[in-house]
Amino acid sequence: MKHYIYIDKEILNSYISQIYGGILDKERTEKLKNLKQAEELITPEEKIKATVKGGIPGIISGDIDVEYDIKEKEMNSYTSENESKEVIEKIYHDNLLDNLIEYINNQEEVIKNVNEIKYGSYVFLDIPFNFINHDYLKSISNKPFKDAFEKIMNVTSSNNTQTTKQAKTAMELIANFTTFFESCFPAKQLIITDNLIIPINNLYLREDPNIIDFKYGGNIKIIGKVTKDCSKDENFFNLYNADFGKSIQEVKDAMYKIFLTKYKQSFIVTPIALYFE
Repeated sequence: MKHYIYIDKEILNSYISQIYGGILDKERTEKLKNLKQAEELITPEEKIKATVKGGIPGIISGDIDVEYDIKEKEMNSYTSENESKEVIEKIYHDNLLDNLIEYINNQEEVIKNVNEIKYGSYVFLDIPFNFINHDYLKSISNKPFKDAFEKIMNVTSSNNTQTTKQAKTAMELIANFTTFFESCFPAKQLIITDNLIIPINNLYLREDPNIIDFKYGGNIKIIGKVTKDCSKDENFFNLYNADFGKSIQEVKDAMYKIFLTKYKQSFIVTPIALYFE
């Protein structure tokens, strides 16, 4: 059983729209047309609608129409409860994801070994869950937290002076690190391995990022696409004044050496879904 913690609905809907909008092969199209409960497929949106056939027993009869704005009125007539709508949306996107996985497996090259990754490939990987949460790091390095920590340590034990000093030094380092992190990476959450950098968009997380790292461990499954080979990272700063461009590049290189020591040996993977089994 897959336990999804992340599904990028924008990418998923875009891919599904393209697949059902014309790039799907004839055999697959015929298969869909012959399904008993599928409606006549006229437009890409109607074809997407057919992916969740028959609705959800006990909740909705008929096809589920959730994602598109023009379907919002119909969705409101199905349920007035936000919780029910959220459940329906999750089921809807889980079904779309199953269809996308089937299509990718049949039509595209899929990499399942991290050592075989190359630019432009789709990946289905099982990797260590090394989750970096910028917001959490920031929360344990702000002044109120540091002051409260020091007071607690002083009250609980008079012998904790050295430990308190070391912790405060660590908090200062983390505070500087988070400032750097915020400047370097638009994504506030990342999963990092020896050769992968996976930016996470908060909008598509199914759980609060502040509890994810606490709740989960071990390995996580990722479905995504390799969108950058960092070894081929180009120096666009030479488009500026020569000295200015060189300075920017030197700062960038220095920052990556501090935080991502293996950046040049890494690939950026844009995730479609993340889940545990």
